[in-house]
Amino acid sequence: MLETLQVILLWALISASAASFVIFIFFYRKIGTMPVAKILSALTAAIAVVLLAARIIASGDLPFANGLDFGFWINAVLLLVLLVLTFKFELAVAGCVIFPIVAGLSIWMTSFNLANQPAAPALRSYWLDFHVSSAILAYAAFLFSFVFSLLVLASHKKQFAKLPDKDTLGEWAYRAVLVGVTFQTVMLITGSVWAEYAWGAYWSWDPKETWALITWFIYAIYLHLRVRGWSNERLTWLNIIGFAAMVFTFFGVSYLLPGLHSYL
Repeated sequence: MLETLQVILLWALISASAASFVIFIFFYRKIGTMPVAKILSALTAAIAVVLLAARIIASGDLPFANGLDFGFWINAVLLLVLLVLTFKFELAVAGCVIFPIVAGLSIWMTSFNLANQPAAPALRSYWLDFHVSSAILAYAAFLFSFVFSLLVLASHKKQFAKLPDKDTLGEWAYRAVLVGVTFQTVMLITGSVWAEYAWGAYWSWDPKETWALITWFIYAIYLHLRVRGWSNERLTWLNIIGFAAMVFTFFGVSYLLPGLHSYL
């Protein structure tokens, strides 16, 4: 029953996110002040939270076993943050980026068997909870930094005149990267401890480990250059590179460079 409910809710999330994206794109010039923005943001966030709750109940524990479980968590986090941006800051235009990401990730999730599977031996460790939850928060922070950086570029255009000024957006992007790097650091440390427990070595230069470290370095360079006084516009391009590295770490490595993390 819970498996069927998850399927229904997942497709509801895909439909709601895709429809919201179309509406947000069509009315992007004034979407921030439109009541429909709040309604759609609340609706998609509610679906994602209920879907995550159904997954937790079906698993009997906090689900952190694979990429599918990661998808449940990241969708809920992204849409809840978007909800705050929409209601508190009238920054619903961020949904023009968040909704297609959620829809695309959810479509990818439909390729998985939603039935609960026994956890691999390497995953039976409490370090997994710390490792994966840190990754979820790091990825969400990096993604919103990417969104804020895109809005920095858009703020120069007349049709986005109602956006916060570029300095404010740049500050938000910087703070999001700061949060992301913090949790990415925790992710790398807890992952190393977990790796020693699971595979007998703290670091194996596994492709996903390596690309996670590369992503960390890119964002660390971002922070360094930000302190050195680089403009928000120049930092945007480095943020885009970091976002691409993050996506490759999650998807590209899993399909093109399988290794010890293949089950993720």
